[in-house]
Amino acid sequence: MSLQGTLDTFALPEVLRLLASTAKTGRLTLDGDRGVGHVWIDGGALVAGDTERTTAQAPLAEVVFELLRFERGGFEFHADESTEDAGAPVEVEPLLVEAEALLADWQAIAAVVPSMSAAVWLEAELTQPSVQVDAAQWRLLAAIGSGATVASVADRFGLGELAGSRAVKELVERGLVRISDRPAPNEVPSSAPPVEWPPPVHAASTAATSAASAAEVETPALAVVRPLSADLVEAAALAAAAADAAEHQLDEPMADEPVAGPELARQLAALGPEAARAVAAAAQADTPEARDAALASIADELDGIPISRGLLLKFLSSVRT
Repeated sequence: MSLQGTLDTFALPEVLRLLASTAKTGRLTLDGDRGVGHVWIDGGALVAGDTERTTAQAPLAEVVFELLRFERGGFEFHADESTEDAGAPVEVEPLLVEAEALLADWQAIAAVVPSMSAAVWLEAELTQPSVQVDAAQWRLLAAIGSGATVASVADRFGLGELAGSRAVKELVERGLVRISDRPAPNEVPSSAPPVEWPPPVHAASTAATSAASAAEVETPALAVVRPLSADLVEAAALAAAAADAAEHQLDEPMADEPVAGPELARQLAALGPEAARAVAAAAQADTPEARDAALASIADELDGIPISRGLLLKFLSSVRT
């Protein structure tokens, strides 16, 4: 079957419904104003898809959502083409319903986060005495640090436009960050590998966990909730700024320390809020004694997380946030 045309003539849902009703197998390609996207169909059901604006792990509903956002473009169906990435077949109609719901959700997101290039900053003050954030949101706040674009934060966590914008929107609505026209200086280097999202939760360092080598505990991110007050928001910004400086200044590993600057930045981002505040204070210390005193307050926690103490000390002795 030869099928091709433009979105001006046939809307994408009509094309997908036609392929489903005729139980076709092959690849549908859409080339238009938002790049190029593909969906693979097997017997009229969708089995895989990708676009330039979604991640490789994006669910099919998110891929279809992205394709529905094309306003202009042409499509072409290549019969009998298959992919090694095919998953379980999903009927077209339920996918369209889910994608349409994501479109409605996107309107609310775009009203807060206008684009991936928008700059996002930590709020200087909270509108309430305290708030609670889960482990995943804390990592997001640390990545935003002293300023970043929505795109750089999303890239750091391997998120697509929809998921990344939604995560930032939630922080904006909670009064933790703001969207600004002011350029963001704290861009995440494109070479930095994505951070796991949601991130794993680390066990609190106690005598018992130290005896067990303070192993990482795989529990749902929402299982750990920490109170976050205004001073800890500021500490997150300072620690994140320190992490950013580490990426630029510690580009050569120590002879006896195989961890380089970008890795230290990721380690700093993994700190809890109390430890982040102490590291920020150590980074601002004017004397080695003041620095050591700040770190002493979190000695047990540093023993319980996978952070390079030697590289951390080298960094703190050479940089001030």
